[in-house]
Amino acid sequence: MERKALVTLQIGKSEFFESVNKNFLGVCKNHNWSFEIINKRAYKFLPVRKKIRRIQFEKFQVGELLKKYDRILYLDSDILLREDLPDMFSLVPQDAVGCVMEDVGPQKWKRDEERLRAQKRLGQISNWKEGYFNSGVFVVSKIHRGIFSTRWSALARGRWADQTTLNYQVRAHGFSICSLPKEFNYHPEVCAKWQKVDCRRNAHIVHYAGPEAKKAMREDLKLLTKAKKP
Repeated sequence: MERKALVTLQIGKSEFFESVNKNFLGVCKNHNWSFEIINKRAYKFLPVRKKIRRIQFEKFQVGELLKKYDRILYLDSDILLREDLPDMFSLVPQDAVGCVMEDVGPQKWKRDEERLRAQKRLGQISNWKEGYFNSGVFVVSKIHRGIFSTRWSALARGRWADQTTLNYQVRAHGFSICSLPKEFNYHPEVCAKWQKVDCRRNAHIVHYAGPEAKKAMREDLKLLTKAKKP
């Protein structure tokens, strides 16, 4: 029987952690998934400019967790799930990385810039002309452990160094990508109607990416709490 887990990253403090964990645990119970929280730093390298130890790189601990689990759904901790979230592992083939592309809309040029910057540093990939996914949501299997290498020579730099590294390594390893609809990583930069409450309610996975979105997360948590009251 396959061992499956939902994994999130929670280092430091946040007003949202407790509520997010309740939300995630409810979905895990529905699908019989394990729940893992990455809550300690594991890496001492300084992979980005100004020698900042970005917490985001700690999501690379997913690679170690794939020794324990056959498949993992990774989610950032500024996310809320619909309770009827479909089985993500059924939607994504086992040999593919499941993700949502975000090189769309008016900010596409930034993603294109990071794609080109990564190839300049790490080497050209002939078939990577388009496609840049957001690493706040992804589905991986044991075969994908290699994309989580923390060797200095395997790391990208730039705006979202951790995210760009994963984008590059998926393609460098030649893995298939299962591009999911935006409703599986519904976040402000790629969804023009994101600010509308009714649109967010219809999404399977709502990602409150960026400080400006946290007000909406507070509002949605209040609605979620009210909905559960008898």
